[in-house]
Amino acid sequence: MTQGSPSPGLTAIGKFLSFVLVLGLIALGVWLMKREQTPPTTSGIATPSSTATNSNSVNVAPTGQIDLEGVVAARTVVPQLAPPQAYRLADSKIIDIELSEYPGYAGLIVANGGLKPNDDSFFARNYGFKLNITLSEEESWDKLNTGKLAASATTADVLAVYGRQFNVVVPGQIGFSRGADGIVVRSDINRINQLRGKTLTASQFTEAEFFIRYLAQEAGIGINVLPDAD
Repeated sequence: MTQGSPSPGLTAIGKFLSFVLVLGLIALGVWLMKREQTPPTTSGIATPSSTATNSNSVNVAPTGQIDLEGVVAARTVVPQLAPPQAYRLADSKIIDIELSEYPGYAGLIVANGGLKPNDDSFFARNYGFKLNITLSEEESWDKLNTGKLAASATTADVLAVYGRQFNVVVPGQIGFSRGADGIVVRSDINRINQLRGKTLTASQFTEAEFFIRYLAQEAGIGINVLPDAD
């Protein structure tokens, strides 16, 4: 959440955003327990590169060649964010936030009555502000830092990467990921050690790269970052 001049109600906004997110995580836990059990997919990495997008879904790709269109050169330094600016609450009292398509945020969307500003939402009725929620998988930290967004959500590892550049307030840690992260692999890959010597593409400086690096470390697999798709 971006820093700015004190505004009435912002403390209440932070408290209720956190409250609703917790409710969403509880609902997600119930849903995960009820859904049909599926065999776990475990994988690893030999050489991560960088892509323009990030995904936390679990899928299995068919055996064959991987399309590397859109893969960019690996970076050796963290991207520089634009200079920080404060977020200004408009006269309409609409607060712009951005979230990824993660079921744990469902409680917030329900409380808002959808993604668009809603006069009958929980927040409008009780606290006099409305939320405009955008769903995106973009790594839009520039928007957050420059005040184009009031708030966003991410994981602790991403915050650590960009933390020194951020001029934002972190109101709280809601919870840990328990099954929302995964790796897309060929159907013949069943264990992380089967990825020894193979190439895996990941989005740099995100939870996707952190996740695969962590798994590789646990399995004792070394990582060699490739400079580009060639």
